[in-house]
Amino acid sequence: MILWDVIILGTVNGAIYALVAAGLNLQYGVTRILNLAHGQFMMLGAFISAFLFKYYNINPLVGMAISGPIMFALGIVIYFLVFRRMVRLAKSGEELEA
Repeated sequence: MILWDVIILGTVNGAIYALVAAGLNLQYGVTRILNLAHGQFMMLGAFISAFLFKYYNINPLVGMAISGPIMFALGIVIYFLVFRRMVRLAKSGEELEA
């Protein structure tokens, strides 16, 4: 029984790492900006989902479906307010690591 728990939890943990890596890869591939704050965006989305579960008793999967578009909108706002200006002002690609 313990072996199956370890296998399942390891698979879930690996899937989370794969999603984070895919997000970083997609973000760097599209914008050519290495955004090291990507993990904070994921944690903020998780906190929004946990907040909805604790205070409004919303299913965590539904909370993830709600927090996803919220974090997407926040990412778009931060891109237009911060990163677009950084790209204009940067003299080289090495300066664009956030």
